[in-house]
Amino acid sequence: MGRTERTIAMIGGMRVLAVGRPRKGQGAAADRVHRETNEVACVEPFESYPAHGREPLGPPSDTTGACRSGYGLAFQRLTGQTTCAYCGLSLVDSYEHWLLMSIDHVVPRADARRLGIPADFVEDVVNIVLCCAGCNGFGNRYRSTATPRSEWTLDAFLELRDRIYAERFQAIATRRGVERTFFASQPWATKTSTDPFVASE
Repeated sequence: MGRTERTIAMIGGMRVLAVGRPRKGQGAAADRVHRETNEVACVEPFESYPAHGREPLGPPSDTTGACRSGYGLAFQRLTGQTTCAYCGLSLVDSYEHWLLMSIDHVVPRADARRLGIPADFVEDVVNIVLCCAGCNGFGNRYRSTATPRSEWTLDAFLELRDRIYAERFQAIATRRGVERTFFASQPWATKTSTDPFVASE
């Protein structure tokens, strides 16, 4: 089956694409920036959820209080997700990667409270994605530009979820690029005079 693409946001002059039906090994595409067309390939994970993530599923069950053996595992079994929704890293191909597994509320809880969004929407599986610890940390200070409402319908919430996912996807991709450049410089291999434990000569 061919994949489908649709524009879901314009961010910083870039057209963000939702690519339906994520496939195994598609992580590289999720992290790809098309410099010629100024597009970011955004793999939308909700397509693999029951009802394509358009109907409430309830919160993931939690039997252990831990992600990998409890709520995260229940989420994986329900949605079929095995890769980070932001960078595409497989979280099941090795023990080391599995240890990085976490889940993320796309519309963050704090922002949802500010906007007056019902907790039932926020805690539902349709507002959750699987992610690695790194991407979860990169995106944990997000605050949307949406304005509070006295009432939220499911359709309005899902529209906001899709927009926020696209915005966070781009922001996390940008942050990953900065961190990758810093990593490539091998900063641990160079000592400077400002290091507190470098003895003066």
